[in-house]
Amino acid sequence: MIEPATKTKFEETISLPGSVAGLSLAGVGVRVKKLVGPLAVKVYGVGLYVDKGVAVRKLSKFKGHKAGSKALFDALETGNFDKIVLLKMARKVGAATLVNALAESVKPRLGKGSEVALLQFQDVLLAGLRGGEAETGKQFGFGIQGGSKLIVTINGKKQGEIASGPLAQALLKTYLDNNAVSKDMKESVAQGLLTWINLVK
Repeated sequence: MIEPATKTKFEETISLPGSVAGLSLAGVGVRVKKLVGPLAVKVYGVGLYVDKGVAVRKLSKFKGHKAGSKALFDALETGNFDKIVLLKMARKVGAATLVNALAESVKPRLGKGSEVALLQFQDVLLAGLRGGEAETGKQFGFGIQGGSKLIVTINGKKQGEIASGPLAQALLKTYLDNNAVSKDMKESVAQGLLTWINLVK
């Protein structure tokens, strides 16, 4: 699937590190950073992968729906099946700038008591980037396993994992809640999921 704004290609299936089971691409979008006035830049393309078979079963109550809803996204966020949020850089960004921007998006969606997990998330990313830059084309994977563990990869190589359900949920909310940072990915994911669900007889 091609993300249209950045022309970034996303593979139809990928896997969590150490897993042979493939996760399927539900939808794609773009993260845009607004500058001054009408000016904006495309920072990265983003896709959401899920365990298709389990997701379709868990979300079967939405069969017949034609559009996404808060109930659908809530069920997707809390559903106990594997997911990966995959970012593909569309421009070069400094390591600290990217990591701080991700943390700033996740932090308001975290409950109290999860500050340490957020710091661990930032440390894992910064260590993986070694203080350099996130160049165009670099990939960042955030795998959510069992709803309680976040696995961080850079260009497919595992950098670390954080055992925090609230952090994993907050990261998903960044892309799926009412203030999602990529509205088009949210819409694309809804259409992808509902297409799968509605095809089941």
